[in-house]
Formats: sequence, C-alpha cells, structure tokens
Amino acid sequence: MKKATKKKYRVLRHIARYRLTIRAVLDRKFFGDVPDKCHNVVQDLLRQGLISQHSLGNHSYYQLTQKGALEIRLQPKSIKLVGSKIREHLAILWYCHMTRPRRELVSPERLRDYFPDARLQAPHCVGPTRADKPPCLYRIRLAGPNASDSSLIKSLREYLNNAMSPGSEIRPLLLSRLYGFAILCHSKERIQYLHKMVQRKGLSTVVNRGRHHQVALQFVLVPGPENLGVTIHGIRQK
Repeated sequence: MKKATKKKYRVLRHIARYRLTIRAVLDRKFFGDVPDKCHNVVQDLLRQGLISQHSLGNHSYYQLTQKGALEIRLQPKSIKLVGSKIREHLAILWYCHMTRPRRELVSPERLRDYFPDARLQAPHCVGPTRADKPPCLYRIRLAGPNASDSSLIKSLREYLNNAMSPGSEIRPLLLSRLYGFAILCHSKERIQYLHKMVQRKGLSTVVNRGRHHQVALQFVLVPGPENLGVTIHGIRQK
C-alpha cells in the first residue's frame, strides 16, 4: 500500500472515531503540526466523496460520508451527523489532540471489552504510555453552557460513589489514579469556580480503609464553536 493511501485511511479512521475533525487537528496529528499541510489530503478526500465539509464560522469541520464509511469497512448507518452535539464532539477532539499530552478517544467497543460490567456510557480517553507508569483512563465531561455547575458537581459525586462501591471494576483504578475525570470548560473563570467547588465538597479525594486517595481530576480549557478560529489563530502565532 502506498504511503499516501495509508495516510488517507488513517485520516478516515480518525474522523470515524471522533465523528468530526478540523484542519488544525489533522495538521498536528498527521503532518508534523505544519499549518495547512493537510490541504491536499483533505481536497482528495472531498473530491472522492469520502468526507463532507461543513461551515463553522470562519472555519470548517469534516465528517465521513456513507461512501467514506464503506471505504474503511464501517456500516454506513453508523455515521451520524453531529447536529446539536457539535460542541461536545469538538471539545473532545480538541482535548485529545490540541492539548498536551496527546490522548486518544477509546471506542465504546473497547470500553465494553475492558469493563463488561461497568456500563461506561460517557466518552473516555487514554493518555500516552510511559515507561514508569501505565496510562490513565479519563472520563470526559463537557461543562457546556447548558450544564449547570450544580448538576456537574452532583454528577461527579454520584459517579465517585458508584465507582467506590464494593465490586466496582473502576474502584482499583480510581484508587491507583489510573482512572480519572477530565472536565472541559470554555472559560478560565468556570475552571476556577468548579475547582473550588470540588475542593469545598470534598470530591478531590476518596476514602478507602481510612486512607484518603487523591482523585485524578483535570479541568481543561477548550474552545467552543464560537471562538474556534480565534483560538487556532492564537496557537499559530506562538
């Protein structure tokens, strides 16, 4: 298989996993972070009808077409338009590929294989493997404009309680900081407020046999559709 063809399939599989992608992510993931180096590949995929282009302010995002799904042996019906969930998918894409260290979204099938009884419904990602420590699996939650702070805190408390219940598949990973939580926010002010709330409510630690264990918890700044272009411009000016 030619090198260009291999890259085409890698790009298609990437879009299938994240439901959408943007050029800045393709440049960083596949083309050495050179601005717009992905142009030729994107144009080829568009010409072949394997991906579709959609407007997002002054930027575009790309999704697989049914033809693109068939090209990588997926069922066309598995390709769904992001619709109202574009904010969530964009935030996850950005968190995994435009922040450090880079991470990869874990497929629902793989989650079920590893945790058959946990019924993990939320998106999860895994960081890079290091020689001295296994990667941490993060449960991702977007603190979007329609999610209240109280609901986010309540959800975290309930999830921690369930994860610490006897027999939980998540419990040993949580205690070893190999399972954690990534809360994605659109403003630094909200990050600061939620961080204070987590500390105040005692959700930054869990107790096991009288010992407090620190929870692997991240608050990460990500752009929304409304400021994606400004954020990308800022990164490229650094």
